[in-house]
Order: sequence, then C-alpha cells, then structure tokens
Amino acid sequence: MMISSSKLPKFVLLGLYFWQLTSGANAFTQEWGKNLPKISLKSSSPEAKPIVSMSRFVEFADLIDNTPEEQLLVVQFTSRYCKACQRIMTHYKKLDRKEPKVQFAVLDCTKMNHISLKKLGVTSFPVVQVWRDGKLVSSFRSIEDYSKNLNNIVKTCKRRSKKGWEKFWEENAAQVTEIVEILEEVKQRELKP
Repeated sequence: MMISSSKLPKFVLLGLYFWQLTSGANAFTQEWGKNLPKISLKSSSPEAKPIVSMSRFVEFADLIDNTPEEQLLVVQFTSRYCKACQRIMTHYKKLDRKEPKVQFAVLDCTKMNHISLKKLGVTSFPVVQVWRDGKLVSSFRSIEDYSKNLNNIVKTCKRRSKKGWEKFWEENAAQVTEIVEILEEVKQRELKP
C-alpha cells in the first residue's frame, strides 16, 4: 500500500521522521522516507526563536564564528547552581521574544575550567556578554537592574551606525583582539585530547 506523504498532517510526518531516526533505518523507512516532504521544525514567528543552549567553549566559539555579520549575539554565562541565574532567565527570555533580530544564547559553565572562564572575564555568575562581528562589544555581571542594563546595551548596539561601529572598533582594538585571541586559546585547549 502506497501512502502519499503530501496528504498526511504535519504532526504525523514529524512522528514518522522521529520513528525513522530512532528505530534505525531499514529498507521500508529508507524507501518511504525518500518521499517525505522537507518540512521545517522552526516556526516563522519571532516569538518562537530559540535561545541557543551550550555547555562547551567550542560551541561558544563556533556560535560566534557562525553568527551573521552585523547581528548582535547576547550570551549569558550561567551555572546550574546559581540561583540568581535562574531568577533572571525570565527577563532574558522576555528580551529574546522582544528582539527577534538579536541572537540570544546561554552558556552553562558548571563543568568548565575556571581558569579559562577568568581569562574571558567571567569571575562570577551571571555574566552577560554582547558580541558583534566576532568581537566582544560589552560585558556586565550585575544582577541589580539586570533587565534595564541588558535592554540599554542592546538598544545602544542596534542604534549605532556603521561609522559608529568602525570608530568603536578603532578605540577598542587592543581589548577586542585580546579577547578574541583568548577565546581561540581556550577553544584549542578544550579540543586537545
């Protein structure tokens, strides 16, 4: 019996994809899977944009490298045991929904090397860093007025013109270069067997 995949509801197709992935590929799933239409699991609404969750420096460095030019990347450094980090996540999620053109991420540092974290300026939790064009733009660690500080940083970064960014990079070239080099060093250390 041949079933046309175009007539199946989306939730049935998702179930079939999941079944195919988890059950191991056999002749039936391989053959039938060729006829499945490509569907996107991402919603087109800005509210559904996920916050990227990471637990390794390599993932963090890759995210910075793969963030499109001129897009802001806001990264919150947290620990599973940090109560303040847990409290402020609601503010972080609200800003994520409010700012669809900004990529938000959370880096769980619970099992990370503390020396490497210190080199990146993370000495306590939570720490928020804002990146643009692969370079650190801003960093803060205060939980007092957290939401206000984060909102102001994002607004300032979004308003800055191209010439304003060029001037910013010139004025902060040494610090920007240093943090990028440190991040690369930390990434390489994590990749060593």
